[in-house]
Amino acid sequence: MNKTLKDLVTAGFGLAAVAEEKGQKLLKEVMKKGVIPEAKARKMYKDFAAKAKKRQAEVAKSAEAELTKALKKLHIVTVEDLAALEKKLKAKKTGKRR
Repeated sequence: MNKTLKDLVTAGFGLAAVAEEKGQKLLKEVMKKGVIPEAKARKMYKDFAAKAKKRQAEVAKSAEAELTKALKKLHIVTVEDLAALEKKLKAKKTGKRR
């Protein structure tokens, strides 16, 4: 994996983890002080966690797409490339036997 891309992905996941931890602490403090009811704070946290998880999945998907592009530029064969080639070879063998 490209070092810069790897560093960005790692940083993104690290930031997501820190944000989740800080969000938990903030909501606990808000609940303790009675600023908002506990039920509302828990719902807010649940919503925040769901959004963070969705965003994390989006980042992972984007990173995978970028990595795939980088591999193609470097002309590195992927598992999918090998599977497609294998399929073509099998099709040629089957066609020649007839």
